[in-house]
Amino acid sequence: MRKALRIRYTDEFLAITEELPLDKTIEHAGKVFRQLQTFPDMGNARPRKMLRDRYGADIRTMPVDHYLLVYRHDDATLTIVSLVWAAPIK
Repeated sequence: MRKALRIRYTDEFLAITEELPLDKTIEHAGKVFRQLQTFPDMGNARPRKMLRDRYGADIRTMPVDHYLLVYRHDDATLTIVSLVWAAPIK
């Protein structure tokens, strides 16, 4: 089994979680974090261009409720970069 990555949170992500009433989303995100620690490549490797322009070409995204979790990883660390609104398309 693959070794779980260490999780690091950026200041941007921490600020977002303090500002918004995201209790259920953060609870769900915690489950996603645990999955990503072991399987970090499961997220979308081709995120929206605006997200790549803002956060860099090496990011990945993963849906969490009505948000996209923006993250990147290397061999040892899973970096949680941000949580951005991803309104559902009707």
